[in-house]
Amino acid sequence: MKGIVQFYSSKGQHLRSLKVPGQVGIVKSVAWEGFGLRIVLAIDSNILFANIQPEYIWSYFNNTIVFAYRKPERNDMCITFWNTKINEKSIKYMKSLLNIKSFGDYCVLVSKLTDPEITKDTWMIQLCNSIGCPVESKNICIEPKFVAMNATHVIVASDDCVYYWQYRSSHSKGLALE
Repeated sequence: MKGIVQFYSSKGQHLRSLKVPGQVGIVKSVAWEGFGLRIVLAIDSNILFANIQPEYIWSYFNNTIVFAYRKPERNDMCITFWNTKINEKSIKYMKSLLNIKSFGDYCVLVSKLTDPEITKDTWMIQLCNSIGCPVESKNICIEPKFVAMNATHVIVASDDCVYYWQYRSSHSKGLALE
C-alpha cells in the first residue's frame, strides 16, 4: 500500500490527501516551513519537496476581479476589488470570510459573524458592488456550505437546509433607470 499524507484544518475538517511515491511509501518524517507553503517529506530513502496550494477565494464580475487573502500581520481577510478595465483597486477587510460569488453587477461575500453579542451560529451574506461598497446584507442561521447567485437571487445551502434570498426584483432595475 502506498503512503498517503492527510491534511486537516485546525477544526479537524479533512482538506486534502497527498499520495506519496516510494516502494513502501512509508512517511518517516514531515517538516513544514514556518511561515510558508512548503513541506518536505522523508519517504523510504527519498526526500520529497512539495508546495501547498491553498484554495483561493475569488470571483469575476462587471470587469472586476474580487479576491481574498490573509495578510500575515492581520487576523481578518483582505478583499481586493480590482477593476481590470480601468486598473483601479479598492480594498476592504472582513473577518471569517468563507465564500465569494458573483453575477452581473454584484457579488456576495459570505462570512461567519464573530460578534459575541450575536448568537454563535450566525453568518452574514453581504451584497457588494464592483468597488466593494455594501448594497444590502442578510444574517442567516444556517451554515453556508454551498452558495450560488444569479441576477436576482442568492441561494445558500447547508447539508439539510436551503436559504433563498431575492436581493433584487425585476421592478427595482426599472426604477433605478428612471
